Amino acid sequence: MRVFRSVSFYPALFAIYPFLNIYANNFKRLTQGTDLILPAALTLFITGVVWMGLAHLSYNTTKAALTTLILQILFFSYGHVQNMLVDRLSLSMFTDSTLLMVWGVLLIIALMLIWRAGNWLRMLMEPLNFTSIILLVIPLLSIFASSSHQKPDRAYTDALDINPMAAGYEQLPDIYYIILDAFPNEKILHQFYSYDHHEFYRQLEEIGFYVAPDSYTNYLVTLSSLASALNMQYTQVLLSESWDSNSTDLTPLHQLIQDNIMCHTLRKIGYSYIIYDSTVEPTSISRCADMRRGTDTISELDMILLQSTLLKPFIQNWLRDDLREARRFIAEDLPTVAEMDEPTFTFAHILLPHPPFVFDRYGNLLENPPERVQIYTETALTPEGKVFFLEQTLFTANLILDSLRGILAQSDAPPIIILQSDHGSEPDVPWAIEKNFLAQRMPILNAYYLPHGGTTDLYPSISPVNSFRVVLNYYFSAGLPYLDDYTYYSYGWSRQYYDLTDITGFLP
Repeated sequence: MRVFRSVSFYPALFAIYPFLNIYANNFKRLTQGTDLILPAALTLFITGVVWMGLAHLSYNTTKAALTTLILQILFFSYGHVQNMLVDRLSLSMFTDSTLLMVWGVLLIIALMLIWRAGNWLRMLMEPLNFTSIILLVIPLLSIFASSSHQKPDRAYTDALDINPMAAGYEQLPDIYYIILDAFPNEKILHQFYSYDHHEFYRQLEEIGFYVAPDSYTNYLVTLSSLASALNMQYTQVLLSESWDSNSTDLTPLHQLIQDNIMCHTLRKIGYSYIIYDSTVEPTSISRCADMRRGTDTISELDMILLQSTLLKPFIQNWLRDDLREARRFIAEDLPTVAEMDEPTFTFAHILLPHPPFVFDRYGNLLENPPERVQIYTETALTPEGKVFFLEQTLFTANLILDSLRGILAQSDAPPIIILQSDHGSEPDVPWAIEKNFLAQRMPILNAYYLPHGGTTDLYPSISPVNSFRVVLNYYFSAGLPYLDDYTYYSYGWSRQYYDLTDITGFLP
């Protein structure tokens, strides 16, 4: 134990801790921890340079190590402290300018205390070394304990046997599955936003879409909704052999999305499976995909990390521009898929109009954008947030109409297109089995472009779990039975996605 009292190694371990901690806290939702290796290595290198530089200047390794630790704490705690003060304690006065001044004062006080202190500082070396080791062990144990125990039942995710020729076609048509995250149903905009959005739906119908006016989501959360739709079955059936209603491990839902039955079934008859980088991991990677398209955007883990550090107030514009480019790119790039020679099945998850709010209705930056760029919002939308959400919704509508027209114009044969939202709008009330919440979250956009009479089996209340059953039955003679349309509630913010309550029929 002599090394604990003779060598200050804690700055190196403290440099690694923030990365392990963020990965451990998001392990059940994100699995690409390799994204953190480079920034962790860079941080460790910078820590070493600062530490050795201070030691060289001061001729005191103990004070240099403690000063390095203070710099690390202030750097990596900034975003966490601001989120706690503003979001949890509602202390809105702690803007970046205010908190940066506080951080400056704290740094000056800490430096004065350290550099005026005597040799007693060496007494802190041993407890700090021990603490750094404990801090690394805690997230490592959490990661090891969080390995997934639920796995999809392969009987429901293996490829189906379908007719390799599509009805009404001489060659296989391109198929597009486009998800507009949190896009509100026309009724939602009218009731909760006092906005008449009928023109958008009229234009969809004008270019040949069937719009299901009474469609509800099957699940109120994205992962469950997409896992169910892409596998044409309810998640509790897909995971029936290992279902645990108390689990918060989301990796089984990731697997169902990334390794879905539609991909395997269509690839079996000659389709290429194309996905887009949505900037969120579950819909941005897939072992089944033949091609992944997108811009060179930062990963979801990188964004979470960057916004927890002192870099946060200085990178907001860069993050905002990166998100704007990534979301706009998907819609604008979709028509180019139609130019490919081979038949394609394209899955495009576009995080619009979902927060963060980075567009006004004309595609420009908002005049008074939110100070912080966040992928997720853990609080109900404010009145200001509702204005931003409406603006981004109107932009999304125009963006996707242009994209759809481009797809149709570039296609040699009429494509098959399913355009949906995974759930309704971001609610302005807390999560609950309560009318105002469900009235915003349950109704969805659900529109189909199914040429050559493919709309025969569609009906006003069809839900996403039956969408691809309709496509495979009509065009590929799959003979699949249609399922009853159910909607299930789960408490999204606590990741209790498997604790389901049947709310079908809750709303008229």
